[in-house]
Amino acid sequence: MAIYIVDKNGLDIAVSYAAMDSNAKVFLIQDGLYAPSELLKDLKVFVFSEEVEERGLGDVLPASFERIGYDEGIDIMVDERIVSFC
Repeated sequence: MAIYIVDKNGLDIAVSYAAMDSNAKVFLIQDGLYAPSELLKDLKVFVFSEEVEERGLGDVLPASFERIGYDEGIDIMVDERIVSFC
């Protein structure tokens, strides 16, 4: 299992890699929040509440995207393999 940190620029390749990992956790950051939700439909996706609010996307993102705070995100990432596509 790995955590994939993804912004808009690395989206396509990150989703390809994450799709091969049945336990993948994808963290969308920055402009990665604008990713097409259908591209991520089969993945466990996390978004930071602060970034969602900053971009005004609270009503747009799918309910399946788990909204978390930065502290909770760090707790999830501790002791996990991190793959960054930023």
